[in-house]
This record gives sequence, C-alpha cells and structure tokens, in this order.
Amino acid sequence: MLKDECFELGHISKTSGYKGAVVFVLDVDAPEKYKKLESVFVEINEKLIPFFIKSFSLPKNSKFALVQLENIDDTEKAQSLLHHKLYLPLNLLPPLRDNQFYYHEIVGFEVDDEVHGKIGKITGIIDMPHYAILQVNANGKEVLIPAINEIIKTINRENSVLSIKAPEGLIELYTQ
Repeated sequence: MLKDECFELGHISKTSGYKGAVVFVLDVDAPEKYKKLESVFVEINEKLIPFFIKSFSLPKNSKFALVQLENIDDTEKAQSLLHHKLYLPLNLLPPLRDNQFYYHEIVGFEVDDEVHGKIGKITGIIDMPHYAILQVNANGKEVLIPAINEIIKTINRENSVLSIKAPEGLIELYTQ
C-alpha cells in the first residue's frame, strides 16, 4: 500500500502492560467509527507495514484506544512501534457532503475568489487548533486563507475548484 493511497489515523503513543498492548492516539473527528478495525498500517522506515488487530478497546468519548496487535506479544516488541504513525486506506474515510472536505483531497484544487477570480492552487494545509489554513500558490507568492465556513462558499470536486469569498484586503496583503 502506498502512503498517498492512505490517510493518517493517528500514532502509537505508549505501551500498556507486559503483553505488548499499545495505545493508539486517534487523530480523527469521530474515533468511534474505527472501533471495528481489523488491521492498520504502521509507518516503519518510510514504508507502510500491515498489522492485524487482535483487540481494540476505546472508552466512550476518547481518542485513546488500547490495542493488542497480532504477533506483538511483549513489551520489547511493542516499544519498537512507539511514536510510529498509523494509516488506513482512503476508501475507509466516511463520505462527506456539501462544503465538507478532507485536507488531502483539496491539495491541487484551484482557488477562485468572488472578487479576485482565480488566485492559484492549494499546495498544502496548515492544521491549527481552531481552524485550518489553506496554503495557496498565487504566481509564486504564498497566500494563506483560513478554511472557515464564512470564507469557503462551494467545493466543485468534479472540476477541482474551491470557491471562496475572501475578507476585504486578505488577498492584496499577500499579492501586492
């Protein structure tokens, strides 16, 4: 499995007990949707390695799952996985509607502003605590646009266009 065919689920934060159990930190909006996982990919040396899940316990309203992986049966084996990222195939993401989007899917989209027209392409997303920021390449200049409902008007997945209404002066701040 290639990394660009997957999304990041979270990471392994610590061991638990002496039988090789580990704690997954799930960096997703709805961790409870992943309670019935059969397997997960762990990034080791820049490669995604599949691990089957023997048991998965997620307390209610928690992002921390206690997980027992197959063939990881002691603390030493479990410690070798600490701080490694977890991945799942993109097809396991729940579908979104309307103006909702996953960060990975809009990289490369054209940004079209109501006033300024085509600004440039989204090159990345900066995930901040309160909201994400779109990084847009506008003719070699980086424009940062908050990814909030008041700014994002429509998403056209078919044509890879994100339509926005930028606050007055935001685009000029970066392009002049």
